[in-house]
Amino acid sequence: MDKLGKVFMLDDDFILLDMYRSLLESHGFDVFTTDNAYKFILYAREIHPDIFILDINMPVMNGWEVVLRLKREERLKHIPVVMLTVRHDKRLAHAYGIANYLNKPLDAPGLLDVVESYCVGSKNHDILLLGDFWPESNILRTEMSRRKWVVFEVYDLEAAELYLSKNRPKAVCLSMPEDKCEQARLRLKHPLIMPLRNMQDLNNLERFIK
Repeated sequence: MDKLGKVFMLDDDFILLDMYRSLLESHGFDVFTTDNAYKFILYAREIHPDIFILDINMPVMNGWEVVLRLKREERLKHIPVVMLTVRHDKRLAHAYGIANYLNKPLDAPGLLDVVESYCVGSKNHDILLLGDFWPESNILRTEMSRRKWVVFEVYDLEAAELYLSKNRPKAVCLSMPEDKCEQARLRLKHPLIMPLRNMQDLNNLERFIK
């Protein structure tokens, strides 16, 4: 059977790596893992996966340094990077070009949703949310969850483009300052792109999420 895509994971927790590998392989993905950051960078060139998933808190070389090295490689810099973390550091995510965050311990559906979205596609989420650090963002995310909207959140414009090349959400929402919104509108291909910065924007969106 053809594999659905290649996933390369870095984590210094062997138990978690085995668990993630088993889960993703059981769903048809080709999974490569290592607990060594230097090997991860070296093998990334040969494996050339569809997605990188790596822990932030690594010994010797942390996840941020690994990302910087990946982004310097012409063949690797466009591959989406998903960070595993017990803390949520979204400010740094934008600076490093991180596509998504997954909080540890991972929930299996969340991990699968991210991997399937980038590797396979055909997802029909209600909203693709391209997020920036914004004071009201947590309140709005909580409200979307309360309304039971299915949201796929990305932090990087290039990751949003990749997502939209394979998936078709009902709307694309931009939670960021206006100057960044304009750049995103020019690059993203979707018939409904809306700002999302306050509760009124959220209420305006509701009629499209049925």
